[in-house]
Amino acid sequence: MTNLEALRGKVPYPVEEQVYMVALAERNVVAGDDFMPSKGIELAKADCIVSVLISPNISEGGYSISKTEAATLRKIAGSIYSRYGEKNPFNATISNATNRW
Repeated sequence: MTNLEALRGKVPYPVEEQVYMVALAERNVVAGDDFMPSKGIELAKADCIVSVLISPNISEGGYSISKTEAATLRKIAGSIYSRYGEKNPFNATISNATNRW
């Protein structure tokens, strides 16, 4: 099994092929190499989950994500980012905002 195949198996919702490929490349994981559990694969999984959650139409292709499922996916991705000391995109804050009203 390749890293790409393993990543496909780890993400519970359909993701476009380019999303998998970019996630792997950004984590310096070669898609065609034999799968070995690694930090890069886990972070690519979290990145793909983020892509699923921020996609504009998550019901496309017959799939939909309930609020409970979305919260669970956020927790899964967040725990992966936390485990590896990465910034959790769901904890982003707006800084330097000024009140213009």
